[in-house]
Amino acid sequence: MENDKLVRLSDVIETIENQCSDGNMWGNENLTLIDARKTIDELSDIPAVDAVPVVHGHWIYKWNPYFKVELPYCSVCEKASPSISKTDYCPHCGAVMDEVTES
Repeated sequence: MENDKLVRLSDVIETIENQCSDGNMWGNENLTLIDARKTIDELSDIPAVDAVPVVHGHWIYKWNPYFKVELPYCSVCEKASPSISKTDYCPHCGAVMDEVTES
């Protein structure tokens, strides 16, 4: 959806406070559709935060015949970790390794 974006809360509050101090916000009985549209337009101009949804996964240990050892594989992208020890995230896809699995 075009209007779905993450913004800094402080920027939203500042925009609303500026509108309130001008007497153009909801507390004013004379609020017009033009005032409301102006506020929405100003909020739309706030820069979006560069973010992506967090993906959760877990390590799956599989035998690697080349290295003759069990290596941790990401449950999301299924790639082997470059480290034998567990890490907090997958270096390939960025998945956070906090998913609980039943043993």
